[in-house]
Amino acid sequence: QWENNYNLKKIYNNLKAIKNTIKNTEDDTEKNILALVKGKKNK
Repeated sequence: QWENNYNLKKIYNNLKAIKNTIKNTEDDTEKNILALVKGKKNK
């Protein structure tokens, strides 16, 4: 039982890390798109 809980906790932590990575990537994508849009306006 303890080992099962330990494994679930590890899976949960891994999923949280993946979620944060995806969120950071989305934030970067949004920044890049905004930068592109701003760059086009300045031309």
